[in-house]
Amino acid sequence: YQPDLSMTALSDCLPCPAGKACEFKAIASLATDLPDCAAGFFCISGATSRYPYTLSAGEYGPCPVGHWCDVGTSVPTPCVAGFFSNQERAISIDYCLACPPGFMCEVDGLAEPTGPVSIGVRTLDAILEN
Repeated sequence: YQPDLSMTALSDCLPCPAGKACEFKAIASLATDLPDCAAGFFCISGATSRYPYTLSAGEYGPCPVGHWCDVGTSVPTPCVAGFFSNQERAISIDYCLACPPGFMCEVDGLAEPTGPVSIGVRTLDAILEN
């Protein structure tokens, strides 16, 4: 895309900005006018669709397991410790599930609980063995 109409060369084009999608070639508009990346996807830079089903490492793709992505997400938000999500393309924090009894979810961004905990040990917060 290129908001400056005086630019004419392909090399003058700018990469699509974070959280946005450049779905058409030769877009002459402000970054704020570009469509947002859809919920369930992340767009760091250069997204050619608001639904980037194909992962481009470090640039855009489906929201990974252990994370969730709202509309216009540039960097996926991890589920916090004590929660996990095995759902790819999660659209809200509601997809982050509480760690089940007897298992641990000690770090952010887990796709599944770890564990089970040691025999005879309780986890009151699913983060630390108590």
